[in-house]
Amino acid sequence: MLANWVKETTATTGTGAAVTLGGAAGSSYIRYQDSGLPVGSKVIYNIEDGNDREIGEGILTSTTVLTRTKSLMKLVSGTVTRNSGTFLSLSGTAVIGMSTPAEMIGGSASSYGTTSLGGSIAKRFNNAATLVGTNSTFAMVANTLYITPYKLDVGIPLAALNIYITTLAAAGNLALGVYTMLPDGTPGALLASASGISTGSTGIARGTTSSVFLPPGWYWVAALSDSTPTIQVISGAIVSPLGSNNSDPRLTLNRMSASAAYSSGLPNPAPTSGWATQLSNAAGAVQVILEAA
Repeated sequence: MLANWVKETTATTGTGAAVTLGGAAGSSYIRYQDSGLPVGSKVIYNIEDGNDREIGEGILTSTTVLTRTKSLMKLVSGTVTRNSGTFLSLSGTAVIGMSTPAEMIGGSASSYGTTSLGGSIAKRFNNAATLVGTNSTFAMVANTLYITPYKLDVGIPLAALNIYITTLAAAGNLALGVYTMLPDGTPGALLASASGISTGSTGIARGTTSSVFLPPGWYWVAALSDSTPTIQVISGAIVSPLGSNNSDPRLTLNRMSASAAYSSGLPNPAPTSGWATQLSNAAGAVQVILEAA
């Protein structure tokens, strides 16, 4: 079941199933018990605990207790796991709300995969669902624009762009962006961007964007750096739907790259020439993660 604007604090710690609800997490939210959901309701919960996240199935066992029954996805220190069989360990300062993950639009909780690919978590949306493969790493070349086709299944109000750095580049910077996809499958105008993102530490690197709503559809996501950080990518082949046009770049490419000066910012529109194509068995698709407001 779903309800609007539900988010509560919790002082619960550890990996136990029972989560004691501590009241609305601010004036913009309401408690589970004020949402109209009766005790015994089955819900999809969403926990945010610092940088860690969990989406799972639960039951509202009382007006002040939500019992976790199944962890569907966890994000811990930048690593995503699915159906792990254990719950996220809570710190005592987490917040817990409700969610409809992208994987469940038109599907069910059982559609979650078990391969660690990155993917949608909490308010973050990744294009990993269009790929088969495993998380890998890639060392960026300075002043080189990397773009990857991105299928967004649900419309989102974009708030930020994220990428995971596995090896830092001291004093370096990143720019991340989202481009339109033209009818021929090539990149077009720059819709949103975030720049000045430090590459000086490992983990999730985040940059806020201007407010823009992205409808469902195909896009290109981009990364550009003035240094050489190593980032997380997805290695493997792209899944081409039956009956699709195998020459369509949305289905045959997992990365393209072109020369671009970081000091000039992300090019707008995207370059129309000079691209080096990386086919489905290349080093990997750049995992730029969209974050909704």
